[in-house]
Amino acid sequence: MTSIILYKSQFRSKRYYLTLLYTFIGLYVNAQVPLVPISGADGEFEIVNIAGKSVYRSKGSAGNYAPYMYLQTNTDVVNKTVYVELTFQDIGYGLVTIDYNSATSDYQNIKGKNAFLINSNGEKTMVFELRNASFRNAQNLGADLRIQSDVSIQKHLISATLHYSPTELWSRLTEYYFGSYTGRKYEGTDVIDATTLDRKVICGYQGWFRAPGDPSPDGWVHYFRDQDLNKVTVEMWPDMDEYSNEEKYPVPGWTLKDGKQATLFSSANKKTILRHFQ
Repeated sequence: MTSIILYKSQFRSKRYYLTLLYTFIGLYVNAQVPLVPISGADGEFEIVNIAGKSVYRSKGSAGNYAPYMYLQTNTDVVNKTVYVELTFQDIGYGLVTIDYNSATSDYQNIKGKNAFLINSNGEKTMVFELRNASFRNAQNLGADLRIQSDVSIQKHLISATLHYSPTELWSRLTEYYFGSYTGRKYEGTDVIDATTLDRKVICGYQGWFRAPGDPSPDGWVHYFRDQDLNKVTVEMWPDMDEYSNEEKYPVPGWTLKDGKQATLFSSANKKTILRHFQ
């Protein structure tokens, strides 16, 4: 049992002790620790109410919104790998990244998973792995980390939380390719002899397609050059009729001849990969 003795000379704010309590809980049961947004400098925001929830909304004007949103915690993080989940009102279109205090940099930049806003107007949660994090209030406003996006995006942050081990979302979006295959297996009688290449046809599968909103942080890959929807790099459009809704990624401003929203698939979607091998 650990005892904590507080002296008057060591008085801190109420927020400090609440954060300290969250830290102790988080260390033992992986509870989430809230990250506190700080407004100012090149990361000003205002608090607005959307659908009954308080939302931190970037200040600025159309096409020139604050590029950052700073976050701080009094949690003791020294050379540890931690995870951050951000939940946004999905307004705007583009990549979201994090700069954080690492052991070697005050502004270590990383991409996350599911970290692309697609202007769906719903809620969107993204997750980031911060390796060798060493929080020391070394950024503007004494922040430990900051959210970054293009100035064309007005960020609408609902919550930001710190975790000491991989979250359920991180685990769900992370594939492990180096162990033994544990997926579905062929149960028929015509078993293939895997000990020889004789009488076999060998072919490759290049899963190089990516789309905004898939588990990767890459945006459009192989469909469009430089994320520019005017720079098309494919010659044919895939037939998306057999794909489920969770496999269809909308192309903003594009429609089919029948007026329906144009969609594309992503090779980062596990369900799509399994579909291609059916």
